[in-house]
Amino acid sequence: MEKSSYVLLNIFLLLFWALLAFLSPSYLSPLRQEPLLFREVVLHHHGGKKSMVYFEADAQKYFMLCRNFEDQNSRNFCERPFPLHAREIEVDLLQKGLYRSSAHTVIIKKIRFAEAGEPDFSLPQVAYDGAFAYEFNAHYGVRTVMLLSFLGLYGVYRYRSKRSAGQIENNWQR
Repeated sequence: MEKSSYVLLNIFLLLFWALLAFLSPSYLSPLRQEPLLFREVVLHHHGGKKSMVYFEADAQKYFMLCRNFEDQNSRNFCERPFPLHAREIEVDLLQKGLYRSSAHTVIIKKIRFAEAGEPDFSLPQVAYDGAFAYEFNAHYGVRTVMLLSFLGLYGVYRYRSKRSAGQIENNWQR
């Protein structure tokens, strides 16, 4: 492989990852666990392949994926009838949306409902850990793939350059 080909492939990879970062800059911001408390919110459900629960507070949108969103009795929270009115909701903010219109990613830990007969919801630690691990892997997996693509391309270039210089013999010619 020529050095110019290696440089062109790296430029292509750099442009690809820059375009990905421009279209989804949340991959560049770090994850955090910042506790927040909201009062008097309405929870909504958005179904589909990545079903989620979301609410609006302080003119911002917050969402959590329904994956690992089960109570102590292993009932999925997203199977309830929506919209739900919550008197108080405790969340951990994982990631802020970078645009004014983008939503913030949270993990909902505890919900106190406004209805009198509705029992409070509390997310068990196992489900919390599973939700955080999923967000962590999804978030940092992109960075890992980016690094591995550059290292893989560099390894191919080094192997080809050594092979063309005769330092690695070709086993097929024996």
